[in-house]
Amino acid sequence: MKKIQFAVACAVVMSTGILSAGPVVITGYDIDNTYISGTGDWAHTYSGAITPVSGDVANYTGGSGTLNNGVIEVDVDTTQLFNYPLDSSPVITLYLDDYYSLNSLLISGGDFLSNFVPGELAGLDVTIGSSTENFITSPQGINVDFRFADDFVDFTGSSLDGLVTNQLKLSGFNSNLNAHNSFSIAEITLDGTSVESTPEPTSLAIFGIGALCMGAGAARRRRKEQQAAKG
Repeated sequence: MKKIQFAVACAVVMSTGILSAGPVVITGYDIDNTYISGTGDWAHTYSGAITPVSGDVANYTGGSGTLNNGVIEVDVDTTQLFNYPLDSSPVITLYLDDYYSLNSLLISGGDFLSNFVPGELAGLDVTIGSSTENFITSPQGINVDFRFADDFVDFTGSSLDGLVTNQLKLSGFNSNLNAHNSFSIAEITLDGTSVESTPEPTSLAIFGIGALCMGAGAARRRRKEQQAAKG
């Protein structure tokens, strides 16, 4: 029975570190220096605290909403507008459901290209831990007359490639609309490889105790066998 229990403990410890690739779950986000819903006649939702900073600019903390609700919006009534009427220098912090090595980022501007704002995000800074890199986005998604609704970032080969994190920051946004540096976000999507959490110290201690017990048991058996041989 003890051998079975120890074998199970070994299997649990050895199972950590298993990797699986796919979509990343964004559980929530904060935004510093963003324009509140209703600015410029655009509307969005946010479930967390909204703390005014100045005028129509506020900080969002501890919630979820338009940016991670799983819906690609199709009008200004459900899409978040940034940097309008003036550049507010927003910073978006995304919180993930686990630790990941991130592969890519997709920012959907909204599937309504009759408006001139969606898809106009030209570049941004992405920060993981202490590492920040500036990226030029690649256009994706629906398009009308070579205008695309979404902006894509590939982390492959960058300084962020292979870093493991459960959160990241987006900042330094640069729009093709130079007058106001405006851009819109209907949804943020991440793709990455899930990295199972490292065993906790308690688990490692239990593993060590189990190994010592097994060793002690083996030593007792050897002594008994030696005594029986002498007798």
